[in-house]
Amino acid sequence: MLFLPIIGLLAQFASALTISEGSVTVGSQKAKFGFEAISAPLTLNAQDSITVSFKLDTADTPDQVMVLLGNERGLETSYFPVVTGTTAKLVIPAAKIPAALKAQHRLVLNLVLGAFGKEVYDDEDKGFVTSHEEPLFLQIGELQPSKELLQQPFESAPRFSAKPEIIHQFRDSSQTVNPAIALVFVGGIGALFVGLLGVWLSFGVLNVKNAPSANGNLVFHVGLLGSIVAFEVVFFKYYVSSSVFATIARIAVLAGPAVFSGSRVFREFAIRRK
Repeated sequence: MLFLPIIGLLAQFASALTISEGSVTVGSQKAKFGFEAISAPLTLNAQDSITVSFKLDTADTPDQVMVLLGNERGLETSYFPVVTGTTAKLVIPAAKIPAALKAQHRLVLNLVLGAFGKEVYDDEDKGFVTSHEEPLFLQIGELQPSKELLQQPFESAPRFSAKPEIIHQFRDSSQTVNPAIALVFVGGIGALFVGLLGVWLSFGVLNVKNAPSANGNLVFHVGLLGSIVAFEVVFFKYYVSSSVFATIARIAVLAGPAVFSGSRVFREFAIRRK
């Protein structure tokens, strides 16, 4: 019994959104609608436009005025009529309808009206009470796409399914350096070696008088020059095919003889300068 006054109070401030003078026009076909859906489906051709017009039986424009176009399985799209005062009008060219809907054999037009609750002052309770307007969801028509529309090419969007296998083919990493780069480095090393010989000639290191005799340190001179040539060969192999670890090992082997023979040769040069 305690709930009866509350229910009565809510019913007092509840109203329903309604429309009047509703019509759907497709080409030369026209049908009216109200609270009952029109019975005969209208044929939709490729050059036609769908025109929906109606009047709102309310002083205030609802917060939501929308027309849904779709099939019975939930595939639909929404359109928003232009509301001027209490008159609403919507024009949908057939060319603007999604291809997925034009491929359906039967389409349904639904009208949706909705509004938020508003607070009104209640003189009896001396306070504000929220008034509710029941939303309107009304089927206003059925459309039957013509054979011309049904024959238009349409490819359904891919859904969750197995996709073709993607095979990535990566090239193997290069085991050797580009020959052109190797030739550049070899040319640079050769130029440095020629420059080194030129410096030695300018300082008088290389001349006939300083040439080692058979009784002198000829072996050490040959060893120094041979180690320099050996280092050039090692660097050449590194830039062409050898790995860095093999190059380090070869340099480690050549370092000992090169340092020993070089120290003996330069010691001889120092003695001669004195």
